[in-house]
Amino acid sequence: MRARAAAVSAILLVGVQACRCGREPPAPTPVPRAEAADAGAAEAALLLSSKGKVELQRQDGAWGPAALGDRVGISDGLRTPGDGEAELSVDGVRVKLHDRTELRLTAVSSGMLRARVRGRVESDVEQGRGRVSLQVQGGEAIAESSGGHFFLTAEGKSVVVAATRGAVALAASGKTVELHEDEMVNLQAGSMGQPARALKKVLLSVQWPGDKTNRSSVPVGGRVAAGSRVYVQGEPVEVAPSGEFHVDVRLDEGRQRIAVVTIDPFGRRAGERSEVTRDQSPPRVQVDTPWRR
Repeated sequence: MRARAAAVSAILLVGVQACRCGREPPAPTPVPRAEAADAGAAEAALLLSSKGKVELQRQDGAWGPAALGDRVGISDGLRTPGDGEAELSVDGVRVKLHDRTELRLTAVSSGMLRARVRGRVESDVEQGRGRVSLQVQGGEAIAESSGGHFFLTAEGKSVVVAATRGAVALAASGKTVELHEDEMVNLQAGSMGQPARALKKVLLSVQWPGDKTNRSSVPVGGRVAAGSRVYVQGEPVEVAPSGEFHVDVRLDEGRQRIAVVTIDPFGRRAGERSEVTRDQSPPRVQVDTPWRR
């Protein structure tokens, strides 16, 4: 009896093993890949703040309005076509676009941001926490910093980099210069000048018209430091690489004020004002009658 029970148990065990061998093993439960998700999230900079008109372009698509919290990734573009401002952030790196500026990301990861720019940008990198590399759009000049605050102005044929804190290196035409606090360098037509110290006062010299005219416009000109921006009556004015500027200001009838403001390569501001009267009334002419006997 015991022998027969043992035989039956052996047959059942063999059958169970045969069934297990013919069955596919259960698929493992998927495990979320947190590391991969985090890595993907780091490949974008965050639009931290904006003012005025700010536009975003996804790779080669159309430009459209940007919104706070937008993630700007590789090959995306960000611009401030008018008087807008925008600030991008990734870990210890911040880049601010001032008015009339365009930026296109070429690489971004945790603590690193690389982009092509034109216009006027301001960068702040926390020491030991990040690195920024900004290349002038359409040129070879590259400004890099691993800890510091600097401005880069690239308009026309002039490129100016000014350091306000820490250190920044500017490389162009096989030459590299390192700037420290209150130092700037001017790059014109591929030729890099020597680092120079910031002036004690913001340079703004204005040639004003007379205080009275009957014309519909008057010329206003002057000189500022190279790499500065100039605004006359709140409107941007083109500045030559030498720092000279000229503009015709339209006048209304009567007494009015003309205001000129400049922002130098270090972000410092200065302004001057003058008053002029436009009077189109004909001059009063007095005719003396000859005395007769």
